[in-house]
Amino acid sequence: MAEQPDNWVQETLDSAVHEIINTRQFDAPAIRAKPVWHLPGALLLAQFEVADSAYWLIAGGGGPTDILNAELANQPRDAARHFSLKWQLGAQQLLDGAVAAPADMTEQEVREKTVNLIRCAESLSELVSAEQFWRNQ
Repeated sequence: MAEQPDNWVQETLDSAVHEIINTRQFDAPAIRAKPVWHLPGALLLAQFEVADSAYWLIAGGGGPTDILNAELANQPRDAARHFSLKWQLGAQQLLDGAVAAPADMTEQEVREKTVNLIRCAESLSELVSAEQFWRNQ
């Protein structure tokens, strides 16, 4: 039996929040998160709060789980656009040597991660451009 979209949304949100908790340094241990937009089984955009700070969260779709300050976007589509640009810029900076690659990664691993990040950024950019996915936001 296929998993219900609501289950996927909740599981993806829970997993992303745990990843954020495990990889980010927030002073407050409590995170309040709510799904805002999703492409069933593929991509989730959520808003979350830590203490007095608000963020956008993106997860799913084989792309990175990532956050950005909520002040940068008012709508889910705008947040998705920001994530796409952020990933494109990050990948380009890695390719150009403008930022140091993680010390625990080989050159081949960095190259593969960069190629994947570019692919994710381009796919997200295409999704942002597709009106039919954003009509009900």
